[in-house]
Amino acid sequence: MIDKIKQLIVANENALFVVLVGAIFGIIAFFIKRYVFKDNTNAILEKTVENITRDQEATKLEVEELKKSLAPVIKNQKFKKCLAEDNISCAVKALEQASNKDAIANKLALSALLYFTNAEESYRYLKEVIVLDPVNIHGLNQLGLLSQRMGKVEESIKYFQTILKNSNNQQHKGVALGNLGLAYARLGKVDKAIEYYQQALEISREIKDRQGEGSDLGNLGVAYADLGKVDKAIEYYQQALEISREIKDRQGEGNVLVI
Repeated sequence: MIDKIKQLIVANENALFVVLVGAIFGIIAFFIKRYVFKDNTNAILEKTVENITRDQEATKLEVEELKKSLAPVIKNQKFKKCLAEDNISCAVKALEQASNKDAIANKLALSALLYFTNAEESYRYLKEVIVLDPVNIHGLNQLGLLSQRMGKVEESIKYFQTILKNSNNQQHKGVALGNLGLAYARLGKVDKAIEYYQQALEISREIKDRQGEGSDLGNLGVAYADLGKVDKAIEYYQQALEISREIKDRQGEGNVLVI
C-alpha cells in the first residue's frame, strides 16, 4: 500500500514538472514574440497611410477611413510585404489576385490605396462594395467622402442619409450628420449645414466623444463665419481650441488656429 502511495506521489510530481516546464516555455515564447519579434503591422499601416496622404491635404476623417479600409487585409502576407516595401502597385496587384472570399474587404482596401492617385478607380471599387452590401456603413462613408472630393456633392448626401437610416450606432450617425453638414456647406446652404452640425454636436456630447465634439464646434465656427456672424464664430472656435488642447489633438488645434 505504501509503495503504491509513493508511486502516485512520484507520478503527480512528474506531471506537475511537465506542466511547469510547459508554462515556462509558453511564457518565454510570449516574451520572445512580444519583445524580440515585434509585430510591425501597425507601423506598416501608419506608414502606408502617411505615404498615401502625403501632399494631399487629406481631412482627418479621410485618414481614419483609409486606416479602417487597410487594417483588415494586412493579414494577407503578400499584401503586407508590398506595403512594407512601399510598393503600392504591388499591393494593388496582390489584392486583385486575392480570393473572392474577402471581396468586400479587398475592394475597400483597393479603394483606399487608389483614393488620391486614381479617384475614378477608387470610386468604382466603392460602388462595387455597395452593390455587394448596400448598407455597408464603412463603404458608404468612404464613398460619400470621395464623392465630395470629386465634386459629386449631391450624390454624397445620398450615401450619408443611407447611413442615418440604417445604423443604430450613435457614433456612425454623428459622423454622418457632420458630413451632411459639410456637404450642404459646399452647396452654399449654410443654415442647413448648421442644423446638421448641431445634431452632430449633440451626439458627440451624448457619447462623450471629445474629438468629435471639437470637430463639430470647429465646423459651426466656420459656418457662422461664412454667415458673417464673427462673434459667434469666435465663440465656437474658442471651445474647439480648448477641447483640442485638452485631448492633446495637435492636428485639431492647428486646424482651429489657421482658420
